[in-house]
Amino acid sequence: MSYKYNPRDHRKTYRWFRGNIRHLKSYKVQMTPEKFRDIEKLYHYTSFKNGMFILQSQTMIMSKPIKMNDINENNRFISCDNEKNDIGMVMNEMERYFQSSFTRDDGKIPGFAIAAMWGHYAENGKGMCLVFDKRKLLSRIKDEEFFKDKVTYEKDFDSSICVEGNPKEYIQNNTKEVFFTKSDDWSYEREFRVVRRSLSSSVEIDLTGCIIAVIVHDFVDTPSDGCVYNAPSYINLVNRVRPLKIPVLVFSKDSISGPYSIIEGENGGRDWLIDDYEGLILDI
Repeated sequence: MSYKYNPRDHRKTYRWFRGNIRHLKSYKVQMTPEKFRDIEKLYHYTSFKNGMFILQSQTMIMSKPIKMNDINENNRFISCDNEKNDIGMVMNEMERYFQSSFTRDDGKIPGFAIAAMWGHYAENGKGMCLVFDKRKLLSRIKDEEFFKDKVTYEKDFDSSICVEGNPKEYIQNNTKEVFFTKSDDWSYEREFRVVRRSLSSSVEIDLTGCIIAVIVHDFVDTPSDGCVYNAPSYINLVNRVRPLKIPVLVFSKDSISGPYSIIEGENGGRDWLIDDYEGLILDI
């Protein structure tokens, strides 16, 4: 359970924020609601612990595609077209690829508001959703060894691969089929995927300056009154991102802005989906 902003009671809402978060020093974030709405964004759902690591290190460790939760990807049927290749050669080449997954907006449900994503990847709503400036993020991965694209979803998806010729050349000439096509069972994820080939055992993406907001919903240590703003995890998170000037927004449903709201707790309880914050919140 989380605090629900009541747009019909401005005085009570304003006094609640003034009285309950004095222990947090307000700070001026670099991002504004207006900029946030205009920027093309990507989202990454993750656990609270992993999100804190990403925020602190400003890096994202990429994963192996064969370790994904899609059984079509981690258990592909692979064959070869000639005797020069064997399955071992192809598997060795596949092991050299790493990936990171993000979620896109689609003009209907915001990328941060997909309930299944909160449940599957963000600790049943107790993790976080990191918000990225897509342009800045993609500028970090211009290396020719990177491949990036949105995932296409097919109803009758066949994940099998028949490698023709050199395994490396085949995979890099068919990245759309190998890395960027999935069954439409996963279409709710609206995935944008970044893939990189590397001979290293670990690959990271430099995220410096790319994260523009952190969205949370609930915490494992939310007090019994249901107020997420008093949760030690919330306070720890806000203090962690303060030097980075990244806003922490609390996601909830059914607000004055529509079916969703993202509230910035530290600056008067602004809903970043509403245009007129000053008149709405502070006109007391």
